[in-house]
Amino acid sequence: MRESGFVQRNSKLNGSLFLDLVVFNAESLKSQSLNDLSVVLKSDHLLDITKQSLHERFNDNAVTLLKNALEGLLKQQLDITPHLPNFKGINQILIKDSVCFQIDQSLADDYPGSNGVRME
Repeated sequence: MRESGFVQRNSKLNGSLFLDLVVFNAESLKSQSLNDLSVVLKSDHLLDITKQSLHERFNDNAVTLLKNALEGLLKQQLDITPHLPNFKGINQILIKDSVCFQIDQSLADDYPGSNGVRME
């Protein structure tokens, strides 16, 4: 949490409590005032913080904290090891989509499959 810059010294509102406030209160976060959020912190975590102090915590460091937390969660939840098959013996891959275009006849030597004919 310190690497995000959100936690710079010991304070009442640490990174975990801030994440809890923002992530688990996300449904109503956009409609709640800072005063409402400070009441949530008081009722859920017995943390008495002013709306001004809370306002100061919503900054670039808080964005970095949230980004780092989400990135860490995704790394834990997703197996990021690629599972690509062995492509030995495969000499072409055909992709079909709705895009069509015409290749100029002068490129027929580089793209012999088209021969300057519109491919669909």
